[in-house]
Amino acid sequence: MTSQDPQPPDAWSLRGRRLGPCFLIWLLLILLSPLGAQIAPAYRQLSLREGLPQSQVASILGDSRGFVWVGTNAGGVARLGANGFQTFGAAQGLVARQVSALWEDQDGTILVSSRDEGLSAIRGNQVINFPSEEGLGPTGCFDLGPAPGGGVAVASVKGLWVMREGVLTRTPLGTTLDDQRIFSLALEGRDHLWMLGRDQVGVWDGRRFEVRPA
Repeated sequence: MTSQDPQPPDAWSLRGRRLGPCFLIWLLLILLSPLGAQIAPAYRQLSLREGLPQSQVASILGDSRGFVWVGTNAGGVARLGANGFQTFGAAQGLVARQVSALWEDQDGTILVSSRDEGLSAIRGNQVINFPSEEGLGPTGCFDLGPAPGGGVAVASVKGLWVMREGVLTRTPLGTTLDDQRIFSLALEGRDHLWMLGRDQVGVWDGRRFEVRPA
């Protein structure tokens, strides 16, 4: 990481720092004292004044580098680092405005699903949009999650898609969900992905999809 790279909000984390025994004893005595009972937990409010592009937050993600990503309902995405918010919106090439979910891929790419413009990816400061010709449709995606066998599962207006190594492919399930909206994803264990459609609930293990009673 060079001096020009964005820095995560280090002041919010003690990760990687060693705390000596004297400090720990001092902290314990304060917490057990009447003074400790009066100490309020740290809370910081971030709004438009601090650089948030829109006040309605739809999704939030903490990535592996320590950055906090915020997806808004009408203003795209913002990345919070040590120097405040950096916005990814129309001016930066991001077509998504109504963000529905954020997810970090294995290589550190941030995937952005949106209800209005499908799927986008942010790699460093580069924005990549997956056009509607890919098949996701102009009304987009609703959720992101880990795919059994690796990659990222994408719940879209036209069934399930999987992103692996930067390639987006449609994944037939053999049910009516292939032509319907999938609204939500949830991983059970390591290899069972639950999904919620308009009139079906089921689980997919990467090979077979089973409909479960709603």
